Amino acid sequence: MSARQAPFAAALPPAVAAPSIKIYQTFHKDHVHNAQAEWLRPVGVGGYTHEGFESDAQGDNIAALNPAYCELTVQYWAWKNTRSDYVGLCHYRRLMNFVVDQSWLAAGNSSVAPDQAMVDYLTSPAQLQRLQALLTQYDVVVPRQVRTVPSIEHQYLACVERAPWEAFLRVLRLVYSQHAGVEDYFRLAPQAPMWNMFVMRRDLFEAYSRELFLVLDAVYEQIGMPYDTYQNRYPGFLGERFLGLWLHLNRPRTCEVPMLHLG
Repeated sequence: MSARQAPFAAALPPAVAAPSIKIYQTFHKDHVHNAQAEWLRPVGVGGYTHEGFESDAQGDNIAALNPAYCELTVQYWAWKNTRSDYVGLCHYRRLMNFVVDQSWLAAGNSSVAPDQAMVDYLTSPAQLQRLQALLTQYDVVVPRQVRTVPSIEHQYLACVERAPWEAFLRVLRLVYSQHAGVEDYFRLAPQAPMWNMFVMRRDLFEAYSRELFLVLDAVYEQIGMPYDTYQNRYPGFLGERFLGLWLHLNRPRTCEVPMLHLG
């Protein structure tokens, strides 16, 4: 470098590090995964362990509630124990596809082969690069919404017990008393983001998690676990529906992408 170039070079601003992104992927058993994708962090639940995996039982946790809260025990763990700029949650058999390909043309979310090649594609550097680009324009990325015609409430009550749902609505009316008729969202909306999957900015994740667990804990305190193994998972099911309401009330810039189900 010449003497004439040095002052100009010295005046350049320091490089800005790219925001850190960590998506926590829940596992309760062995399944194909990509151990090289450092931005996608596997977490064992229900006592499941694997070399290189985190555990939802580490640090500040609610791991004991996994039979009821499902993958949300990983969300709680990430909320209390991690510090990345963007935080996401996904499932061992469900991954979002951020790269624009044929899956964007499908009418809904799609099933794909649960093999290593497909997992490597969905967790490739190209996926991370596309997600980074999306997050320059959006605050939240979620899977393509699922149709719940005629309403979210109707679809929910067709599958599970009514008492937790009614308790959920009572708690929402108290927590969101400033929003008159908050429960009407569930009686009118014909679609919703599902599976407790998302990527969002850290400050939004903090706010979302505070409100989610405030609501779910209040419902769980009322209902407990009086049902069979499936029906006792109602906190996880309610969490799926809560995400859509939270996005509706807070209006962050939100982008939908395809969700691919492995198998």
